[in-house]
Amino acid sequence: MKRVVSIVFFVIFSVAFCAEGISGVSYLRYNIGDFTEGGQHGFSMDRVYLTYSTKISDEASFKFQSDVQNKFSEGQAFYMYIKKAQFDLKLGLGAKATLGIQGMNMFNVQEKTWGYRFISKSAMDVNGWSASADMGFGLSQSFGENIYTSFLYTNGEGYKKVSADNNMKISVQAVYGEKRLDKNDGYNAGVVYSTLKSDQGNDETSTASVT
Repeated sequence: MKRVVSIVFFVIFSVAFCAEGISGVSYLRYNIGDFTEGGQHGFSMDRVYLTYSTKISDEASFKFQSDVQNKFSEGQAFYMYIKKAQFDLKLGLGAKATLGIQGMNMFNVQEKTWGYRFISKSAMDVNGWSASADMGFGLSQSFGENIYTSFLYTNGEGYKKVSADNNMKISVQAVYGEKRLDKNDGYNAGVVYSTLKSDQGNDETSTASVT
């Protein structure tokens, strides 16, 4: 059996451009391994995000984010997805409506609680229980500073695929406490639930639910 040794160093940096609303973040890696034995060697970029956000009015805003990932395992360099292209509208009294490609409520708080995305994926991502973003409609409501709820009605295929059937994904989230434990002290507790039917052929369907 071949023995492959690979030491990985992670470097993270953020870049803010002169243009207002534009920002970016890159995840770089340096690998020390024997390339002839299947190990990675040299410099590489795992992910690159480029984000543009603008405020249309006091109630309306827009965010666009591209997600560039490496394709080294297939002998190619990079490929780009649209990760977010969402329109947000504040409805008043802590309510907000979102339309477009947006982050999933199944994913956001757990990943921020984990806080080490640049080193390893969160449990939700590793196991493929939910895409991190999807296209659809969202409605969220904040009750004071500690209680937050969210409802999403999305395609279900995630942001890397187009809608493939007539089935839609429903995702519900309720959180108490601090949602960004990667940046702020505190604690949180909550529940997320999603359900999605998929066509199996011969007029048969199956339902995948995550709690």
